[in-house]
Amino acid sequence: MHLMTVTAAGGYTKKSWKTCNIKEKILEKEKTVRFDKYTSQAMKGIAIVMMLFHHQYLSRKRFEGFTVSFAPFADDTMIYMCSVFKICVPIYAFISGYGLYLSYRKKRSAPVRWTAGRLVKTMSGFWIIWILSAAIFQGMFGYVSKVYFSGGSRIEGLAAMGLDFLGLHSLFGTVTMNGTWWYMSAAVIFVILVPLVMKNEDCLPMILALVVAVPHMLSLKIMGETNVYSFIPVFLMGMCAAKYELADRWLQVWNRGPKKIMKFLLEVLILFVLYKVYGKLPGTSAVRSSSERIYRPAETNEGRAWHLSSERSRREFSRCNNSRLCSYIFRSIRRAGAFRCSA
Repeated sequence: MHLMTVTAAGGYTKKSWKTCNIKEKILEKEKTVRFDKYTSQAMKGIAIVMMLFHHQYLSRKRFEGFTVSFAPFADDTMIYMCSVFKICVPIYAFISGYGLYLSYRKKRSAPVRWTAGRLVKTMSGFWIIWILSAAIFQGMFGYVSKVYFSGGSRIEGLAAMGLDFLGLHSLFGTVTMNGTWWYMSAAVIFVILVPLVMKNEDCLPMILALVVAVPHMLSLKIMGETNVYSFIPVFLMGMCAAKYELADRWLQVWNRGPKKIMKFLLEVLILFVLYKVYGKLPGTSAVRSSSERIYRPAETNEGRAWHLSSERSRREFSRCNNSRLCSYIFRSIRRAGAFRCSA
């Protein structure tokens, strides 16, 4: 079937209904741009690329002995950019908060059942990787025995192995096969926090404000650190964005034509200003230096890419900060429920 249209010369041309429908769908899609599952997957893909660059080229020691060209960028420029690419972790935390909020809102099961199912879904892929890594590196280098059973009793080694398998080594300050697996502890905390926060959903902005403010009141230097609790505020921001549809509303602004380019440039400018302002905040320089001391690259025959420079300082940090932070986070959520807030 065809649609007759009048040309500028007064003649007629045939146009299929199919072509018209496709164009209408494209125009409709441009008008209804949303932060949906496909958009979040695209952001995760960008974050993965950032993570790869961050871990591979954060310092010269990581690629010395190899011929690596960063043209047209200089080596120092690329190393600096890779240090900034640590923003991949907040991106993941934000998307996790956004997605878990929507998932919980659609749930048809009890909170405990939802939490258990989400934990299994989140951790199942990690468990496969952990088992494969343990089998390969134990068979090739005896690495599992060296990590878990070289510095203590057999019971302590089994406990550390179990916590590492469950992704909880960062919470308890135990040893791990791979230091970069600390994020699995964050993923567990994120899932557990959702039902607790959703009990006081109307007070979500207040909970976010408390989680941001209380560490400063207690003089806890957690912002900028590589630990579980540093990214809880970003996670809660993602939940707030989902609750009030902030991402969808922002995507509707200047979403076509030259305005779209202007919007992108404005976003880059805002990120640059926020980055510079954050660097001027009191205590952030000390945070950066302390994080550099905690984690440093290592080259070993066993193939371990990261390790903690001071096991004692790491355990002290975990034992001290973990208990205090857990208490204030759950206490803040409980107190927020006492207020009768409205969205």
